[in-house]
Amino acid sequence: MLENPAAENPSDVFCVLHPTAAASMTCARCGNFMCVGCSVHGSQTMCPTCRERVGLAAWPFQRDQSLDGLFDFVWKRFTPHWLMLSLTTLVYFGCISCTVIPGLVVGQLFPLRKLASPGSGVGTMAASILGLAFGQILQQAVTAVLTVGFYAVARDVLEGQEPRVERLFSQFSKVGTILGSSLLLALGGVIAIGFLAALIYIVPAAFRVPAGVLVGLLGLGLVFYAVPLVFLHAELAFNEKPTSLQVLNNVFTVGSGRRWTMILYLLLCLGMVLIGYIACCVGLFPALALSHLITGGVYLTLRRGSAVDALASEQSRTP
Repeated sequence: MLENPAAENPSDVFCVLHPTAAASMTCARCGNFMCVGCSVHGSQTMCPTCRERVGLAAWPFQRDQSLDGLFDFVWKRFTPHWLMLSLTTLVYFGCISCTVIPGLVVGQLFPLRKLASPGSGVGTMAASILGLAFGQILQQAVTAVLTVGFYAVARDVLEGQEPRVERLFSQFSKVGTILGSSLLLALGGVIAIGFLAALIYIVPAAFRVPAGVLVGLLGLGLVFYAVPLVFLHAELAFNEKPTSLQVLNNVFTVGSGRRWTMILYLLLCLGMVLIGYIACCVGLFPALALSHLITGGVYLTLRRGSAVDALASEQSRTP
């Protein structure tokens, strides 16, 4: 897990390369202290010296270039660590499975069939509803945090580092941002559904368009617009101190004009996972691990050269 020594001793710890700048984190490779400039405001886990030594002084792909060599690059990063990445995937799903337990316990204590009976009290019903809601919120929150942690592991591998299972649990500090993003998404979803419902009610009557055709077209348009949200967890993993609104703005900024590229690679990942599942589930965990690396690589590539990357670069020049 990345450390933040400057938060504990802001006047005593300084950057190795910039002795007058306070350190904000440590290099994941050599352990030296880095300032916000060296870490590009938390977007890099290694110091500039280590990035140069492992050939990552700059990510080799950018959004305005061809992505033909991206898969080969990711494959070369994946193959030396496929076993450890598969183990990380197994731990990931094992932890997510454990989050189902609170909901099962509540379901056993307060069965729905008993709650529906005339003899059930208001207090019992309230306790059951609150328990079920708590179980669902806990499951969704833990799943989201672990998914962000998985992308942190993928980012390490893409940067030439060894995969570490404990990195799955390194993103719990972002749980507030994750829940905030989920609430904003839910609010946006309600507004979008209300807007679409109004269109479906008004347009067919005014323009004699079949309601089924209109629903299909509007649904496809909404899905196409929302494609960048698939990379929400990757943005959370690549951004050390994000805000909920910033995360949503970043994914749509990165996805602007490149949605078809995103869809292409997402279909590639889906195909690999399906092949892994069909192969008696033997290749499922490696396929899932590789799909996370590809998704992370695609997003990192589209992020490079975008307005989000330009803003981060500008901030890094003013540590």
